[in-house]
Amino acid sequence: MSGDKRWQQQSVFEIPLNGTNSSSQHFANVKYCISEEIRLYSLTSSQTRRISFLAKDIFDDLKTKIRTDIYEFFGYLFVLIGLRWSIVIIRNSIFAIMAKNAEEAALEYRQALDDLKDNNKMQINFKSGN
Repeated sequence: MSGDKRWQQQSVFEIPLNGTNSSSQHFANVKYCISEEIRLYSLTSSQTRRISFLAKDIFDDLKTKIRTDIYEFFGYLFVLIGLRWSIVIIRNSIFAIMAKNAEEAALEYRQALDDLKDNNKMQINFKSGN
């Protein structure tokens, strides 16, 4: 089991990316390092299988975590965008209601002025005897 201890001392995630940002290149580097570790330490087939399963689990967990983080990021982004547009829609609705109320108030005011003018004309005409 001394091979296991040496295996645990080196982290698979400390492998340089050789100047690339590609995750597939990174996984290829990790896979190559795992095969080199197996060859260097002359591990048995059962140890090799255990390491392979462990590496597969690590990569699956890593991919799931990355995928989950991406989904959460876009989820939060969509929520923020949705909130922003909801606020815009509510604000525009309030402005539309205020504009409609102002328009109705202006019409009522204009009607009251017209009525007042008509009343004044009638009073003037009545006083003049027409």
